[in-house]
Amino acid sequence: MEAANWCVQNNVNLEEALSWAKLASGMDRQYATLRVEADALRALGRREEYQKVMDEALEMGNVFQLHGYGRQLITEGHVDDTMNVFKKNAKLHSNTWPVNYGLAREYSAKGD
Repeated sequence: MEAANWCVQNNVNLEEALSWAKLASGMDRQYATLRVEADALRALGRREEYQKVMDEALEMGNVFQLHGYGRQLITEGHVDDTMNVFKKNAKLHSNTWPVNYGLAREYSAKGD
């Protein structure tokens, strides 16, 4: 998982990174492993597959993991993807401070 993540972060060896990420998520299906797999798919431009894997990962993430991912998407310029993340966080983890803060960040990033 760490090697796959390094490759994705450095935009190198993406096909092999995806195979490593799939191996990791196959051995231990959790937010972190699925997130690396999804990131590799997104880096490869495989949007539909990325969304399917990320949807599964979001169901497993804690409030801070989802908040952090939403913030990362904003930083990377993927503002259109953030609403799905922050709304999922609100659904799964209502009444916690990162939820409303994340939604505010998303709306602000969109200029609303």
